[in-house]
Amino acid sequence: MVLGLILTLLPIWTRPWLLELAAWVVVGAGVPLVLLLIGLVVQANVVAGAVLMLLFLAYLVYWLPVSHRVVDVEFDAVISAPPASVFALVTDLAAKPRLHPTMLSAVSVDGGPLRSGSRIKARIRPSKLEAESLVTVFDPPRAYAERLLSGAPEVVGSFYFHRWPRAPSCTFARTRCFPFRTRS
Repeated sequence: MVLGLILTLLPIWTRPWLLELAAWVVVGAGVPLVLLLIGLVVQANVVAGAVLMLLFLAYLVYWLPVSHRVVDVEFDAVISAPPASVFALVTDLAAKPRLHPTMLSAVSVDGGPLRSGSRIKARIRPSKLEAESLVTVFDPPRAYAERLLSGAPEVVGSFYFHRWPRAPSCTFARTRCFPFRTRS
């Protein structure tokens, strides 16, 4: 369990598969530890042990759906380039492997230029997994969004660009990644 926490908290860029391994190490060591503690409580008080066991099982069941294991991420950046240049780079499939360290390649399934409704196939490290995404917003040079179709969970990545008021030659970029949720 300590090894998993150390791998997660390394103050350097960590490969995604290493973070996932660290999470499994923490879970693999943490579950038996919690069960041992519940066993000790059961010896002292059966009712308290049963309540703890039910709470622990409810906690585990809550985390089973992939959608519960994803967090929303949002970050902003100021880039020394006009919005059109930033938009062109973000939507350039040949540049995606340079922008995303875990991506090996990205190609348009449709074969044409990107537009709303285009599909993108990407090969992801370390297992060369293929992922497919759908371009849901394509509004040069203001907005671009993709929804991951294959792989779990389905994630939406949105990018918004506009001129930075404090420096007109710069672009303010806001990126937001969050789990895809169907509207009910």
